[in-house]
Amino acid sequence: MNKINQARATRIGLSLGATAVLGIALGCGEIGGAGQCFGVDETGACVTIDSIVPTDTTTGAGDTSDVDAFQTADCDSDSTTVDPEPFGKHSATVAISVTLMPGVVSSQNGGPAPSFVTITDYTIEYVAVTAGAPNLNDESYTAAQKIDAGASATMTLEFVSISNKALFGSNASSSDAPAQYQANYTITGTTEFVDPLILKGSTSFNMGNYSHCS
Repeated sequence: MNKINQARATRIGLSLGATAVLGIALGCGEIGGAGQCFGVDETGACVTIDSIVPTDTTTGAGDTSDVDAFQTADCDSDSTTVDPEPFGKHSATVAISVTLMPGVVSSQNGGPAPSFVTITDYTIEYVAVTAGAPNLNDESYTAAQKIDAGASATMTLEFVSISNKALFGSNASSSDAPAQYQANYTITGTTEFVDPLILKGSTSFNMGNYSHCS
């Protein structure tokens, strides 16, 4: 699981290994220089993406960044039966935390920080890392997740759709070596005070022909 360092609210990121993330400090105050977010603003709250883990629930392969773009029509050699390879979309497990800095309390207890945030939408931008790899279509989705201050939540989000697998398959060969991509997430929502919330994170993955025949 790739852990995420934090940065200033609007659009400054820090990369660690295969995953990079943007945290957002809530409100409009000045960012300081201490704490989990590399500083917080006047509310004393910070929303962060802690990890993005690609997960293949369709095939039962579990947590994996290898995305199968080609379905084997018949997995066995028995001509009397058809045993297609399990095939479907690839998901991602995304962990998000709402952290209150030491000594800060939320509005529920009379403090300045929001007592919750709500995730409402997200987009995924795909960037080909391997030269000559087919371009994938960026995608947008809705979400519905409330996260209380001082808590974290795990969301199962889309990662690579069947349509993007088909797009890759129509422009690449099943015999080619897997191609590497980066998936850039922009997750949006609002705070309790209806302030906009923007989180950015990314993780890499490989797309090609992977066998899931049993």
